[in-house]
Amino acid sequence: IRDSIQMMHGDGGNGLPSEAPFRCIWAACACPKIPEPWLEQLEEGGRLLVPIKAGWAQDLIKVTRTCDGFIKENLLGVVFVPLMGKYG
Repeated sequence: IRDSIQMMHGDGGNGLPSEAPFRCIWAACACPKIPEPWLEQLEEGGRLLVPIKAGWAQDLIKVTRTCDGFIKENLLGVVFVPLMGKYG
């Protein structure tokens, strides 16, 4: 399993297009909205887990890419540090 996990340090708002598509993307920071590059780099059937800032609160959102588009589910309220950079 260790060889199948990739981590990146820095401004991750642009994702990692050279390694896409991804089966799973987990964001460890809250975003005002889901960065478009993350959606573009998700493979069909892939999942994205991201905290989205909603006013003073944050919602943990699960996005699943299907052949017809994206399914978004609000899982629960959370508190994460904010995303910095272009998409923050």
